[in-house]
Amino acid sequence: VVERLSSIDHRYKELLELAKLRKQRLLDALSLYKLLSESDGVEQWIGEKDRMLQTMVPAKDIEDVEIMKHRYDGFEKEMNANASRVAVVNQLARQLLHVEHPNSEQIVARQNQLNHEWADLREKAEAKRDELNSAHGVQTFHIECRETLSWIEDKKRILQSTDSLEMDLTGIMTLQRRLSGMGTRPGSYPSKMDSLEQEADSIGAEHPDEGSHYQRENTTDPTDMGTANTDAERARFKVGGSWRPAQVPARLGSFPGMVDQDADRCCLRGHSCITCRG
Repeated sequence: VVERLSSIDHRYKELLELAKLRKQRLLDALSLYKLLSESDGVEQWIGEKDRMLQTMVPAKDIEDVEIMKHRYDGFEKEMNANASRVAVVNQLARQLLHVEHPNSEQIVARQNQLNHEWADLREKAEAKRDELNSAHGVQTFHIECRETLSWIEDKKRILQSTDSLEMDLTGIMTLQRRLSGMGTRPGSYPSKMDSLEQEADSIGAEHPDEGSHYQRENTTDPTDMGTANTDAERARFKVGGSWRPAQVPARLGSFPGMVDQDADRCCLRGHSCITCRG
């Protein structure tokens, strides 16, 4: 009886060991299946996004570039989400290799393949991000150039229109109002032009075609700015005052006396005017 019980106990322990081993093999098989399944899913996603990145060629319109940047932002969020799936595959691979899985060679090969494709996609994604940001910067630069040229032409037109104003009270006030409404003083715009030139040099180094386009389309004759400055100074000299509107009352404080003198001369001549009647 003792021997029989000892034999049963021994066989039971063997059964437990066998069950434990079979359980581990089943878990390893499940892990391997999950590893291969996740690898297939991530590789399929990588292939789709790789083709998408190839189609994202920056256009010459800033709205199209902004649409592409929005698409890229969505792709980047997806990429961050799929990074966790790649981490799961690597973790499963380490676990299976640790227990010396029979398919270790297949596991290592699949792991290396996935990591290589993932690294390649990340490199392409970073390059595409830089390309889109650069294209957006170029288009923004062109807009700034056009706005600057438009500003110069607009202010030149305003300043040149002051030549026809009479040097009386109405003319002086009209001139001062036009000058104060111009906002930024033309003399401050050489620094703006210098900034644009520096940016053009930077863009030209990355995009030679864009640099030459800037030289052809977005530059203006340096004499244009000089003309604007000269016209502004001449207009300021007319009013004999400051550029700032806050100083207009002080500068025009002498005009009531001028009006009184005109009224006296008018009365001496026997004329009737609004000032005299007042």
